[in-house]
Amino acid sequence: GTVALIDSGSFRYKGKVVSLSPFAIHTTEVTQQFFKDVMSKIDSTKRIKDRSSFTGARHPVHNITWNDAQSFCKAIGGDLPTEAQWEFAGRADNNEGALWNLDENPDPGAYAIYKANSYSLGKKNPAYGPQPVSTKKSNAWGIFDMSGNVAEWTRDKYFMFSVWVESSNPTGAMMGSSKVYKGGSWKDKESLLNLTERDDEDPRYWSDAIGFRCAFPRDLFEGK
Repeated sequence: GTVALIDSGSFRYKGKVVSLSPFAIHTTEVTQQFFKDVMSKIDSTKRIKDRSSFTGARHPVHNITWNDAQSFCKAIGGDLPTEAQWEFAGRADNNEGALWNLDENPDPGAYAIYKANSYSLGKKNPAYGPQPVSTKKSNAWGIFDMSGNVAEWTRDKYFMFSVWVESSNPTGAMMGSSKVYKGGSWKDKESLLNLTERDDEDPRYWSDAIGFRCAFPRDLFEGK
C-alpha cells in the first residue's frame, strides 16, 4: 500500500500540453497479500475474490475485472488512476515513453518483465508469468512496474473517435463502454511497453496479463 506523492505539473499528453493537480499513486501494482489484508477487514458481503492464477504474496493481483479493481480502490479511499495520471506518474517528468531510453545502454529488461524475459521462456521456467512486484528498477519517482509485469486498468472510458483532450485533469472519453488499460505485460513485446501506448477492454473482462494500482487525493496523506 505504499504511495508516491505526485506534485501538480504539466506534460505532453496525446499531442497536447495538459496540467494535472497533485495526487498520490501506489508505487507498485496491488499485491495479493495487500489485497487479502484489505478484504479481511471489510464487510463479508462486499469482499472480492482474488482469482490470480500465478500466486504469491508479492505477486500482483491479476485475473481481475475493471469493476472489481475499482471497487477495491474505492474501499481504501481511492480510485483507479485516470489514464493521464497513470501516464504522468509512469513517465516521471520526462518525455520518453520508455524509461530505458534514458539509460546510456538501453535495456528494457532492467525495468520490465515482458515477453523476452518471461513469456518466451516457457511454462516450465520460474520466470514465466507475472513476477513479484518491485524486482526491476523504479522510475525517478520510485514507482515500479509501470512497464510490464501486468498491464493496468485505468479509470478512463475508451472511444475510438474521441479527439477532445481537456487542458486540465483530463478524464477520458465521454462516450464508450470499454475501459483503457496501460503499460504492457509479461506477454507483450517491447514496443507495447511504451507508457504512451494504450489498449481497451470490456470492464467485465479479466486476464492473467491485467492488474491494477490505485490513485488517491494527495491530501489524504497530508493531514488536511
